Amino acid sequence: METTKFLGAVLIMLAQQVLPPTRPHDGRTSAPGIRVGDWKYSAHVELHDQRQNLGVRTMTIAPRNSEQGPAWLVVMAMQAEGQTLTDSVIMRRSELKPVSRHAVAPATDLLLVTDDSMAHGLLTTGSSVTPLNVRLRPRSFLNYYALRAAFAELPLARGWTGAASVLELGGEPVFASLTLSVVDTERITVPAGEVDCWHVTVKGPGIDEHYWIGKERQDVIRTREPIGGQGAIMQLDLVSFTPTH
Repeated sequence: METTKFLGAVLIMLAQQVLPPTRPHDGRTSAPGIRVGDWKYSAHVELHDQRQNLGVRTMTIAPRNSEQGPAWLVVMAMQAEGQTLTDSVIMRRSELKPVSRHAVAPATDLLLVTDDSMAHGLLTTGSSVTPLNVRLRPRSFLNYYALRAAFAELPLARGWTGAASVLELGGEPVFASLTLSVVDTERITVPAGEVDCWHVTVKGPGIDEHYWIGKERQDVIRTREPIGGQGAIMQLDLVSFTPTH
C-alpha cells in the first residue's frame, strides 16, 4: 500500500511561498524560519477498525547552493517492501521558489527542473518515458514535503489563511491550488512528546489534509491525509528531531 501511495504522488502522493496571512492575530510579527536537521516520523494507515504500521519516514533539510542561488534541500526517505524510496526537492531560500526535484522508487524515476514559468522533466516508469512540462503558479511547491518545510516560514496565528499550489501527477500534471487555514489550537501527544500545535487544514481539488504544526518552532508534528478510495487515512507522528550544522 505504501509503495502505491508514493508512486501515486510520483504517479498519486507525494509545491514556494504561501500568500501573506489574511487575518494576522496573536501579535506575531515573524515566523521562526526553516532550520536544518532530520525529522523522523512513524507512519501508519487506518481503515475502519484496522491499523497497519508503515515504519519510519525521515525528512531532512540541508542548505545548498544552486544555480539560482542559496537554497534548501528537502529530502524524504523511507523503506517500503524492502525498497528505499527518496523524494528530493531543492528550493531557493528567497521566496522558496522551486528549483528541482528528483524522486526515485522501484522502477520509477522522476526528474524535474524549473525556469521562470515552467517545470520541465521526465517521468520514467519501467520502459516508459513521459516528458513533463507543467506551468508554475505564482506560489508553487514541487511536492508536499517542500510545502511542509515551508510552514516554518509562515506567520501562523488564530484565523490565519493562505494559499499555495502543489504538483499533482495522478492525472494530467498540474500545480493544484490549495487553501491553508489555521482552524484550531490543540495539545497533542506523539512519540516525541506533548506539543502545543496549530491545527491547519490543507484543501484543494480532491485534497483534504490536516497538519498539526508546533507553535514554538513550527515543525510538522502530525499529518493526516486520505489515501486510496476506500476511506483509509495515513498518519505521520513526529518521533524525533536531530539538528545538524
